[in-house]
Amino acid sequence: HMSALGRTDIQTPRMDALAASGTLFRRAYVAYPVCSASKACIMTGLHSHVNGLVNNTNNYLKRAEKLTDAEKKSPPYLHTRIRTTAPTMVEVLVQAGYHAAVSGKLHVSPNERFPYHDFFPKVSAKQALDGTIKRAAGKPWFLMHNTITSTHRPFVNSEKQPISVDPARVVLPPHLPDTPVIRRDWAEYLDGVQKADQAVGEALDALRDSGAESNTIVIFMGDHGPAYPHGKMTPYHFGLHVPLVIRLPGAKPLVSDALVSELDLLPTLLDVLGIAYEAPLHGKSLKPLIEVQSD
Repeated sequence: HMSALGRTDIQTPRMDALAASGTLFRRAYVAYPVCSASKACIMTGLHSHVNGLVNNTNNYLKRAEKLTDAEKKSPPYLHTRIRTTAPTMVEVLVQAGYHAAVSGKLHVSPNERFPYHDFFPKVSAKQALDGTIKRAAGKPWFLMHNTITSTHRPFVNSEKQPISVDPARVVLPPHLPDTPVIRRDWAEYLDGVQKADQAVGEALDALRDSGAESNTIVIFMGDHGPAYPHGKMTPYHFGLHVPLVIRLPGAKPLVSDALVSELDLLPTLLDVLGIAYEAPLHGKSLKPLIEVQSD
C-alpha cells in the first residue's frame, strides 16, 4: 500500500520518490505469503516446496557458530529450514567477494546458509549502512536492511495515542465490512504504512549521505500482504501482492505491468552483477526490464 500504487488515503512520498527513480512493478507477487518462507524464496530463487522452508522459523540474528544448543534444537529451527543444496543469495555474494550484512531480522534457517559478515540488531539505517561500508573496507557490499515493523500487528492503538490517518477518510478493501471498528483498525494499519515510508526515507538519506548512492543497486519489496482476512498467510491476491521497486544506477525510471515474483530477485542480481550460477532457478532475470539506460 503506497500512493504510487494508487492509494488515495495515505501519503508515502519517500516510497513514491524511490518508485519514480527506478522501475516500479505494479504486478509483483511473493511466492509464499508469510515472513520466513517468503524470505527463503527471495534468497534461493526457488519455490518453497523445493527450497524446503515453509511457514515461519526462529529468528536468530547471529552467526551460526554463536547459536546455543537450545537454539539449535528448537523444533521450528530444526524442521522449518532451507534444505536445497543450491547456494543462497548470501552464499553467492560472499563467494563472489562481497561484504554482506543484515540488520534487524534474519528469520530464515539454518544460519549456516546465511554467512553474513555483520549481524546488526535493530539499528538505524545510517548505523547499519555506515557500519557495512566501513567494514567492507573498499570491497563491494550487500546490506539487507530489514527493520520495518510498523505494518505488523499490533498496530498503534488510536484510542490511546493519535495516528496520522483519519478513519473517516480511508478506503477499505472491498472484502472488509465497513464498520467504525474496521475503519479504525485499517487506519491504524495505514498509519504503520506511513511510518514505514519514513523508515524508507531514512534508508535512502543514509545511502545518499554515504556517497555510495550513484553506484548502488536499491531493491525495495514487501514480503507478504497485511495481516487481515485474505491477506498474510493466505494465497489470495491480498496476501501475495506486494510493492517492488528496483533502481539501477544510470537506468531510466519506468513503470512496468509485467507479472513478476520475488523468485526473480536472485536471477536478476546474478545477471546484473555478472555472477555465474550453475543450479536451476524458478525465477527469471528482470534485467531486460530494468536496464534501459537514461538518455
